[in-house]
Amino acid sequence: VLGGLLMQIKAEEKKVFPGMIHGILTIGVTGLILAGLKGADLNTAKILTKLILFAAVFGLVNKQKQQALLPGQYNLLIGLTLLTVAVAVFW
Repeated sequence: VLGGLLMQIKAEEKKVFPGMIHGILTIGVTGLILAGLKGADLNTAKILTKLILFAAVFGLVNKQKQQALLPGQYNLLIGLTLLTVAVAVFW
């Protein structure tokens, strides 16, 4: 998702590519599988935070899949994606 967004940083019209939709779905599925494999030692606050971030990014990507992204939507997607990466790495 981040790669697809950064690839368009200088483009006039920014849009959502099908690969970005597949990428966010893959993130969601693998996250649920890994949380299920963890068993009873789940950090529910961390899982809930990641789930909320996933839902926000997925909602924006899915809503705009046939339309051009506005500059604010594009910046919000980059920010949410970087926040998701930061939560995964540093928490």
